[in-house]
Amino acid sequence: MRVFLPRPISGGVLTLTAGETCQFYVTFTPTAVGDRSATATITASDSTQVTFQFSGSGDPTISLNLTDNNFGEVTLGDVSAAQSR
Repeated sequence: MRVFLPRPISGGVLTLTAGETCQFYVTFTPTAVGDRSATATITASDSTQVTFQFSGSGDPTISLNLTDNNFGEVTLGDVSAAQSR
């Protein structure tokens, strides 16, 4: 899991002024099967802390049975016609 902030931070510290807000984004891109967890802690200047816990289960395998559909000849970068079964 990775946390992304909408602006760069210096020295790992993001400083907000009174009344200012900031959103952060968490992405989950598992590279292995199994449960994963992460924690993000925000500490205020008065040492008050807010902790967010994230968890997810990774299963990066995908199965395709291309014999069920005929996509024909598709040039790299192009998109084939939609198929359904």
